[in-house]
Amino acid sequence: MSPSPLQRTLDAFKKKITPPEKRLISQTIPGIAREGFSLLPGLLRRAGRPEILWVLTSTPEKALRLVEEIRSAPLLLDMEPDVLLFPEEEVLPYERESPADFIRAERIHALDRLASDTPPDVVVSPVVAVLRKTLSPPLLKSVRRTLRTGMEEDPQSVVETLLAQGYVRVPQVTAPGEFSVRGALVDLYSTDRRRPVRLEWDDLEIRSIRSFDPNTQRSVEAVGEVDLLPSHEWITPSPSSLDTPSRDWIDRHLSLPFPPGIERYLPSFFSETAAPVLSRPDILILVDDWKAVLDRTSDWISRIEEGWKVLPAEERSFLPAPDAAFFLPKSRQEWESLLPCLTVSDEAPEGTPSLLGSVPSARIDRNLSLISEIERQPREWRTVIFCRTRGQMSRIGDMLEAGELPYITSFDSLASGAGRLPVTLLQGDVEEAFELPLDQILVLSDTWLFKKPVSRPPFRSFSTSTQVYRRDRPTFADGDYVVHLHQGIGRFRGLQEVSVGANRGEFAVIEYLGGDRFYLSVDQMDQLLPYQGPEGSAPRIDRLGGKSWSQTKSRVRKQVEKISADLVMLYARRKAAEGFAFSPESILTREFDQSFPYDLTTDQEEAIQAVLSDMESPTPMDRLILGDVGFGKTEVAMRAAIRAVADGKQVAVLVPTTLLALQHHETFKNRFAGFPVRIESLSRMVSPAEQKLVRERLRRGETDIVVGTTALLANAVEFRDLGLLIIDEEQRFGVRQKENLASRFPNVDRLTLSATPIPRTLQMAMSGLKGISFIMTPPQGRKAIKTAIMRFDRERIREVIDRELAREGQVFFIHNRVSSIARWARYLAALFPEAGVAYAHGQMGEEEIEAVMGKFLRRESRILVSTTIVESGLDIPYANTILINRADMFGIAELYQLRGRVGRGGQQAYAYFITPSEEALGEVARKRLHTLTTHSGLGSGYQIAMRDLEIRGAGSLLGHQQTGQVAMVGLDLYLEMVEEAVAALSSETPPPPGEEPARVEWKTEARIPEDYLGHPSERIDFYRRLAHADTMDSVTRIEEELSDRFGPLPRETRNLLAGARIRILATQRGFSEVVVRDRDITLKQRHGALPKEIVEPALDLFGDRLSFQADGSWKILRTLPLLLIEDLKRLPPLNFSEEKRQSPA
Repeated sequence: MSPSPLQRTLDAFKKKITPPEKRLISQTIPGIAREGFSLLPGLLRRAGRPEILWVLTSTPEKALRLVEEIRSAPLLLDMEPDVLLFPEEEVLPYERESPADFIRAERIHALDRLASDTPPDVVVSPVVAVLRKTLSPPLLKSVRRTLRTGMEEDPQSVVETLLAQGYVRVPQVTAPGEFSVRGALVDLYSTDRRRPVRLEWDDLEIRSIRSFDPNTQRSVEAVGEVDLLPSHEWITPSPSSLDTPSRDWIDRHLSLPFPPGIERYLPSFFSETAAPVLSRPDILILVDDWKAVLDRTSDWISRIEEGWKVLPAEERSFLPAPDAAFFLPKSRQEWESLLPCLTVSDEAPEGTPSLLGSVPSARIDRNLSLISEIERQPREWRTVIFCRTRGQMSRIGDMLEAGELPYITSFDSLASGAGRLPVTLLQGDVEEAFELPLDQILVLSDTWLFKKPVSRPPFRSFSTSTQVYRRDRPTFADGDYVVHLHQGIGRFRGLQEVSVGANRGEFAVIEYLGGDRFYLSVDQMDQLLPYQGPEGSAPRIDRLGGKSWSQTKSRVRKQVEKISADLVMLYARRKAAEGFAFSPESILTREFDQSFPYDLTTDQEEAIQAVLSDMESPTPMDRLILGDVGFGKTEVAMRAAIRAVADGKQVAVLVPTTLLALQHHETFKNRFAGFPVRIESLSRMVSPAEQKLVRERLRRGETDIVVGTTALLANAVEFRDLGLLIIDEEQRFGVRQKENLASRFPNVDRLTLSATPIPRTLQMAMSGLKGISFIMTPPQGRKAIKTAIMRFDRERIREVIDRELAREGQVFFIHNRVSSIARWARYLAALFPEAGVAYAHGQMGEEEIEAVMGKFLRRESRILVSTTIVESGLDIPYANTILINRADMFGIAELYQLRGRVGRGGQQAYAYFITPSEEALGEVARKRLHTLTTHSGLGSGYQIAMRDLEIRGAGSLLGHQQTGQVAMVGLDLYLEMVEEAVAALSSETPPPPGEEPARVEWKTEARIPEDYLGHPSERIDFYRRLAHADTMDSVTRIEEELSDRFGPLPRETRNLLAGARIRILATQRGFSEVVVRDRDITLKQRHGALPKEIVEPALDLFGDRLSFQADGSWKILRTLPLLLIEDLKRLPPLNFSEEKRQSPA
């Protein structure tokens, strides 16, 4: 075995650490700089130390950084340690609140690993995470239950176990701690596994266990077993072990699901609780910064003691006191008296080199060329560069090749020779640079070399559902107004099973004027649309079977056709303009794409492809990128910008506020760091003298990208060659400003970014007049913001802010009255004197605002009291709580944008809408607030924009007021009419005539039984998807999904799918109706006689079983529906555009 490239460092380290056969005592290891701290766990493991290494940090972000670095740095030692994160709970010590589901999952998973025979090598946590006493290994083992494939187990017993462990029964499992039951299937999400699992029973035997994707709900792979673990850090005690008062308390307070904050009571009922770091005897503590860790511990102990003092007497009677509930070490000596503790010192003993040293400033000058600086290193030294992404690794490799420097991509031993050792490139997340003098190795990182700020995606090892809103999956609730395409507007009254002869079927019930009810067969659910109309007035319900609905549709369609003609004329003028066809990918654009440190979401990839395709066309681009706040729209814009710059064009980024201009300027500069691109800013925050210089550089073409406010629209601003205009938060610009843009830059490619676009823009985009790309998939690990309406209560406000400060976060407090904003800032400063409270409003000077925001961005102030000047686009990753005072006075788009200021980091974010009493709220304000609390899931921006159309009366198209027309038919049908009219007017050749789907009349039970799929909204969703299905493959996909998610298909559902297949095949072959009678089937032709291309194969196929009726229909004897499906497959499908020109047989 060849020696390790770090052999000298490893040998020296072994001499400094206690041998593995001896018990390790607390010590400080000299000669190790903090920059190389992440290599220490690997060195300890290679030195043979058997302990579980528990790394303590002062803050959550330090813990997250160390997790990634500890996974990467040991690549130098040819090992990948098993590393777990044990996160903070993110609740106050005695708060009546439980941690978020993903935090509970990470903590319980780590506790279970510590209780197992295969514990992790390394655990990393902020010190606050380990202070509460919790489930010890014996307690956890006592309730762990293992289920395996093939074992006999009563499913009801499993359900009872899940309920006892605090799991919540839901229709669909999307997050840890949930389960659902559907016949012989049980879906559950235990923290034993990173994905939820689906158990399928055959009587009492577990036939299969398979993991599934919480987004698609589809199975992924088979697994052999699953452990049922508690959903909270709580175990319900056995009644027999309790005294009478304890039993009474459990009966009064413990319900299913568990009440918030139940974890606080665990030590009151179990003496075996333990602080996690004291749960095993083989734990070794490693501290990165003793002072910071002890300061954070001291702060938390103060909060524990204060929280205990202010508890109501009723709660204190059963809650454990601080010394019983928490581990409270106040000094380093207390830690070391209980556990062996290691720390490091960068000072090496006199006369000996460091083991892991900081890089001297003279060693590498980061302002000079990377190639020249590497060439300047001693020849016998080896340079290792860690790259965060494969793309960045490729880019640096290209740079080395261009500089004629050899490089390798593995850290193998290298024989020193006469020449320079090749550079080693490794993919890993190492932030700093350090050196190993004994082995003559210099370790650098791409982020350190290029001075790029590091932003990491939130840490999530458990897959959870993104709960993205699906435009094609509308929901119908009992009492909702709905639109039936042929019967008109009524009220949805749910699904109902009805007997038809000897068979039972399921129907959607719609109630019309006078209480008349229309029963819509579920195979025709595509004819039902949700009704969305102007706010404040209910729609006029139609009379069943009356003529008013067809007259209404006719009137609206005529109006729509007039408006559509104007829209198409506008679109035609834009399309006729001659734009610039940008070049395909170049080396510069490819390197820029590869330097993105995260994985693109599928939606981002599709949006980028659509944008680049538009740019490569000679027609000027006009595309809207619609995505929720923080979903990655800016990266799409920057990919377009680099494509324009690569072709020598200039890019203008127009934003509505000076604050957003400031932030976007920094964002673009950071993203383009290391690329030959000049980026400047033009707003009131730029001095007049500098503005003059920027305008001159724009005119001469020296500036590639300019970020600015409406200052960019001034006549004094001239571009040498503007090629791309990016408009962010376009809903904030007025009509005149947009008309100014259109007239000044008619041939320039235009890219619009918005989360809540104004209705007119959304309507134009959806009508085909703009390109539109939806980014509905959140970035990895993003959690929905928890949104609540809160009545004004000073004590509750104090508690909410204190919780955020306790987890080292920042707080926005929105108060939209300049006259009293300073008073609110003084009040909060008195409550939190050490938080650094600042305030900002639009009447302050630009320099003053910039100074305030700079302090907040640098976390020098942790509470910002502000008006709505922070509404747009600001990205402050540590701000995860926002309180909006008098939220009832804001519009829905404002509230939505303000809420989007938080939740950009990895922690659970909270938004509180502070209002006066419920009685004081107006009807419009109540609806707006209800909309935001209802639509708080990820990707809800589109849904809120649609609701905003309803609330604001649908806006206007080209100045035509359309509120009346929308009210008459509902927004969905109205938009469909606009889309159809625009398509008909803008198409150079008329589209082939559409064909109504064939009607299938089959007196059999065809439905999804309630005992197979119990949730009505899911049944409606499958019915709608089947009714819209127009290919055999789409029906097969639905069939596979049903059987995977809900088990073997019942006979009624197989019939439903067979009916859908017959409808599709019959439609494709020119039939309008299929009637099944016993063993005979009648097929009615759509346009009289069918062409010989289909008749002749039919005669060969059916022979004397086929006869032609007087009305032209076909009658097939002695066949069955399932046989008919196979027979129809053998007939050639019709080409409808050609069919009418064929001579009949």
